Amino acid sequence: MYVGKNVQLMMTPTLVPAVVSMLSVSDYIQIAIGLIALLVAFIGPLMSEHFKYTFRSPKNKILFKLGSPFCHKTTTDLGIDVYFFRIAVKNEGKLAAEDCSTYLESISKKDSSGDFIEEKNFTPIILNWSAKYNQEIRVLTIQSGNMFFVDIGSIANPATCKPSSKYRGYSSEEKEKTMFFLESKDIVFAQKDCLTPGDYKLKICVYAKNASPSLIELKLSWSGQWKDDTDDMFQQIVIKR
Repeated sequence: MYVGKNVQLMMTPTLVPAVVSMLSVSDYIQIAIGLIALLVAFIGPLMSEHFKYTFRSPKNKILFKLGSPFCHKTTTDLGIDVYFFRIAVKNEGKLAAEDCSTYLESISKKDSSGDFIEEKNFTPIILNWSAKYNQEIRVLTIQSGNMFFVDIGSIANPATCKPSSKYRGYSSEEKEKTMFFLESKDIVFAQKDCLTPGDYKLKICVYAKNASPSLIELKLSWSGQWKDDTDDMFQQIVIKR
């Protein structure tokens, strides 16, 4: 130790054990409690969020079967018979799934060799929520345990209605066939808005703000033949997972 005009204290290494030895058991306990409190304050919120989204997060599940209420025949206000084909999105989690939207992500068609060829440069489109005619309704909040239907496509009775495709890639002959029209507000002239008779694979994904994406791949086979009887119609168009 040196004491000059300006008081200076220089602690040598030999003094450190002496200072430490001055701490009592209660001092050590208080220091430990302080460190634990600091760790809890820092790690606690992180663990809480991890628990919330691991064990209590929304879990959207995609359901489908070729039958009512997923796929059914109905008559519009204009008296047109139409078959609608839908999937259902059910939240099996503990929290509400926020801002849910369903996208048709890709279309693949079977060629003459039996291989499915994916449409090139296909822009994913948002599929319509069933019975939601307001174009502004693009996303929905699905409460825990609730289920909403999503329209995939529809086929109108060609005897009473002949919808016109806006896709530029179809020939005039192809446009005369009975089509499976995709149910979306996002119509892009440069890609298919409907499917001609054939075999297809459709990849559909449900996204949410606070839940992991849910994906389903559907295999669709369409003969192009309309049938008034539902059982007969579901022999002409077969959709399965």
